[in-house]
Amino acid sequence: MSLKKKRAIALGMALALLAIFAIYAARSVIKVEDYAWSLDTLQNAEGQVVACGPGAAQDHPGAEQLSLTCTAKDGTVTFQTEEDTRQGTYRQTQREAYGRLYAMEIKDWGWGHAFCSWTELDTGERRPTLVLTFPKEYTLYFTGE
Repeated sequence: MSLKKKRAIALGMALALLAIFAIYAARSVIKVEDYAWSLDTLQNAEGQVVACGPGAAQDHPGAEQLSLTCTAKDGTVTFQTEEDTRQGTYRQTQREAYGRLYAMEIKDWGWGHAFCSWTELDTGERRPTLVLTFPKEYTLYFTGE
């Protein structure tokens, strides 16, 4: 086999590998629609945890326990507790290799920004994370299930 053919084969394999990595990277950027989200913590404007999901209660003994879930599909986002359901709209405003940014408007809560990405724990485990911020009021942290 000639040197030109070897180089062409090597270049073709390198391009194929690059294409595979690009496809994997595009798929690994999670979307808000990919998971059902459960509340970890709800923090006030000063950063104090004022409410938390049942799984985080032992870490925040003074906080109210709140079982809040979030789901999103086709531009509609739904927040649900045992007693209440709130809906709103969302749209993706930015996509990066590390996550996606959304604008959200929720009935009676107003507008906010959400960021969906992976959180790497000390153990090396990666968890899907959704952070929703209502300026000057609250920040909610969710984990995807």
